[in-house]
Amino acid sequence: MTHFSPIQRKIISIGSAIISLRTLGIFFSLPVFTIYGYEFSSSPLMVGLALGSYGISMAIFQYPMGRLSDRFGRKYVILLGMIPFIAGNLICWNPVNIYGLIAGRLIAGSGAVSSTVSAMVQENVDENQRNFAMAMIGIPVGLSFLFGTLLGPVIGAAVGIQWIFFISAVAGMISMVSVLFINPSLKRIREGKRGKLSLNHMLMAGSGLLISAYMAYFYFHLPLLSVKFLPVSDFYEFLLPSLFIAGVVAVLSSMLADRGKFRTVAVGSVIILVASTPFVLFLSASGIYYLFFGSTLFFIGYALYDIAFPPLVSRLSSTGYYGSGLGIFNTFQYGGQFVGGVYAGAVLSLYSNSFVSYVNAIFIVGMLFLSLVFLLLVLSQLHDNS
Repeated sequence: MTHFSPIQRKIISIGSAIISLRTLGIFFSLPVFTIYGYEFSSSPLMVGLALGSYGISMAIFQYPMGRLSDRFGRKYVILLGMIPFIAGNLICWNPVNIYGLIAGRLIAGSGAVSSTVSAMVQENVDENQRNFAMAMIGIPVGLSFLFGTLLGPVIGAAVGIQWIFFISAVAGMISMVSVLFINPSLKRIREGKRGKLSLNHMLMAGSGLLISAYMAYFYFHLPLLSVKFLPVSDFYEFLLPSLFIAGVVAVLSSMLADRGKFRTVAVGSVIILVASTPFVLFLSASGIYYLFFGSTLFFIGYALYDIAFPPLVSRLSSTGYYGSGLGIFNTFQYGGQFVGGVYAGAVLSLYSNSFVSYVNAIFIVGMLFLSLVFLLLVLSQLHDNS
């Protein structure tokens, strides 16, 4: 059993809280974002651009923020990154038009500190504790994604979708305050040593990009499919049981992750996401039960992805360069969200053509299979029992 000192437990807990609160804030809006976007524009492409703009901003700033934190320290970079996250969500709370919504999303995304927080945690535990520490972060992040997806439509129906962004800003403020209570160390690297990004880093990053693109595609269409059967106020009727099942599977799978079985959980996540595609791409529009089943498979797969992938990426990063290694992964991951959002909007603009729908299906499924190939190539070189 892994034991952490009181200081290590504090850093892990606060690091987990920072990422989980930000994840919660992000996923509050995703189940209803497309509906909100259509309040400002009738163009699916512009709404998709608004959805994905957060991702491209995160992609641009993730690696530079990781490098800055390698040089100047994690705490100050995390505090710096919280400011645009808060400001951007406040802009999205009351945008003037679709361009204001896009601008708010771009500003919020520029506070890219996910890799910095993960690096902070890893630097303050022993090397043989890193995987377990990352699991302790990944599990609540996966659950935050589930809770955010469930509560977002409930909040939106109760007080208005725009207030979701205000709540996200408040979550950012709470995260910012929590950072003030830690004083993490930064392990210095001998002069002249350079962090290296291997082919495995790029393969994991590519896998993350493809999975994240599918995630954005799914969330773009989820509210459009859901309103065919239920008003926003009743989304919970199918989301609650779907997310409950996914949550139970995620918790059980996290027990495997706790024992170092990241390989099994990671491969399982991609296979389950592939299994969700027939329902997401074709059958969900035919009935709410198909939508329920497809959504459940997606939520399970994506929750397992959140739990398993970051610890695997951390194994590839040399000591003192966790911020850079995780920064590359997160850069591609968030870039995938941009690609998926814009792609979903573009495809919807052409969806009256059945040929386009079949080409789209082949593309999505092929994309996920390619992500699985990338993952298996990396896992084949990890010589452990995970």
